[in-house]
Amino acid sequence: MSQRSTLLLCSISGILAGLAYCHASLPIHPILMLVAYVPLLRAIIDPSGMGRGIVWPLYACFFLYHGVSNWWISSWQDQTDPYLLMSGLAVWIVHPLLLMLPWFVLSRIARTVSVELLLTLVPVTVTAFEWLHGQSDFSYPWLTTGYAIVDLPAAQVADVVGVYGLTFMVMVANALAFYALHRRTQGRGWRGSLGLFFMYCALWTGLGVFNKQSARSEQPTLQVIPMSVAIVQPNINPWDKWSAPSDQLRIHMSLTDSLYRTTRPADLTLWSETAIPYVIRNYRYLGDWVALRGWVDSTRTSLITGFADMMVYPDGDAPTSARSLAVDPSVKYDHFNAAMVLNPVQRDIPVHRKTMLTPFAERLPFADQLSFAMKWVEWGVGISAWGKGRTRNPLPVVRSADTIARIGTVICIESIYPDVARDMVSNG
Repeated sequence: MSQRSTLLLCSISGILAGLAYCHASLPIHPILMLVAYVPLLRAIIDPSGMGRGIVWPLYACFFLYHGVSNWWISSWQDQTDPYLLMSGLAVWIVHPLLLMLPWFVLSRIARTVSVELLLTLVPVTVTAFEWLHGQSDFSYPWLTTGYAIVDLPAAQVADVVGVYGLTFMVMVANALAFYALHRRTQGRGWRGSLGLFFMYCALWTGLGVFNKQSARSEQPTLQVIPMSVAIVQPNINPWDKWSAPSDQLRIHMSLTDSLYRTTRPADLTLWSETAIPYVIRNYRYLGDWVALRGWVDSTRTSLITGFADMMVYPDGDAPTSARSLAVDPSVKYDHFNAAMVLNPVQRDIPVHRKTMLTPFAERLPFADQLSFAMKWVEWGVGISAWGKGRTRNPLPVVRSADTIARIGTVICIESIYPDVARDMVSNG
């Protein structure tokens, strides 16, 4: 196979996978992901013994995959902070190198094993690399394959197999589809293999539908307390809020007040990530903090809101990447992208500090080992180089002395890490 043909096949797979992944914003059905990697498999399994020159075609595949489905992280707007734009481009350049690793390994294995054995290894290898990809500070598993099919009935088996199990099952489908095509090109019987592909997809979908229906029919084992939630998010330019942070607090309170003038207050009001884009609990903003606490008491509704938090570490407990106070370098602190719950008349302020941070855009990967470089990655807006939270505890919604709910609060990219949600459940 020529280098040009290899590049073309890999590029087709990258575009197909990208289109399948972002189907919610395009008239593309996510079922496309079940065959998106067939051209890529054709490229790495070549009867002519192709093995040379696969690196750049593989990189092109996942560069296109990332570009089609994840281009938006650079925030292509007039007021976009230059650092955010550059960090998004850096992720676009680096991320394909990680995504292509399992396929590079498979291309090397393809030289020495049968097609059947290699196709058996495809789901195992890709799934294993995706899991490993989500385990370090450098992780960015936004494009985990299993997430592409969350709107399909087949995804309802995820409560058993998890998102990585969905990746495994997607790759099995791609391997079966390719095998039917491979047998046809070899002039061998292929209809049975194609039938096996459709049987597999039908069985998988049937299991998903059955699982969904079973979940609906099951009676809850825990007491369920009905709770109303109001979601408030202003329609404003996100870059403006950093230049007038106190205004954001007043806008959110005003919008919430206008809602509650037309309906009864909800049990819980929810504001968005960094709705309060400054360290409001710092003494410099005491007036704003007192106003917010008084407002929550007056509305008689709990509030969960994103905000910028600051924590001073106890002596000897600070990570290497922590900052030092200018007036006393022995005092170590960090800023956090965080969420807190304010309950009426309650003085305790439970806080969830974001534990998984977007590489480069929010925190330098391996910042504790590269603390000297932290100052290189500071935004021109807001607060940058966030600290990394250490715990994943739910935020309690309290009425009088009773906790009526415990909310597992995940912030932005934390939602794509299965262990974050699992830890929230495990912690109550």
